[in-house]
Amino acid sequence: MSIVDFGAAQTGLSSDFGLPGPEGIDFSVLKSRGFGPNAGLYAALPAGTGALKTYSLVWDLYLEEMDSGFTSLLQTNLANGNDGDLFIRADYGLGVNGSYAGTVPSNSWTRIAITVQDQGNGQSSLSKYIDGVLVGTQMVETARYTLQPDGVLLLADDDGETAPSYLA
Repeated sequence: MSIVDFGAAQTGLSSDFGLPGPEGIDFSVLKSRGFGPNAGLYAALPAGTGALKTYSLVWDLYLEEMDSGFTSLLQTNLANGNDGDLFIRADYGLGVNGSYAGTVPSNSWTRIAITVQDQGNGQSSLSKYIDGVLVGTQMVETARYTLQPDGVLLLADDDGETAPSYLA
């Protein structure tokens, strides 16, 4: 076994955790037990990157069954001082602020993607995809969804709304 333990998370090959890899390939994955309020994965933006108002993000996620509530995928506030910015709801819909669409399957690898497009008027269009299919679009505040040069948090929420999952 090649599992490395980091407390709330572990890394290893998908086979180390008894899972098939995404697309049948034995990938390196991170297993999250569900992060608490002051935790998550920090992702740095490339050096020299300015604030990003238009961007795409992609997750290859294996979500275990959720008992209730929400699981956050994205937190643009590095201080984790507010609610997350993209969630999977207990009914497996993908979205934020009451606008949830599609169904994220549990217990299988799923590719989740979003695009955020600045509209130039303080609003951005957030488009949500599950396995390459557009499942919904909603308007969000550009200021909140701008990725700052110092990075972003994944699988993080201010009050710990995260569920056990694997990220490839």
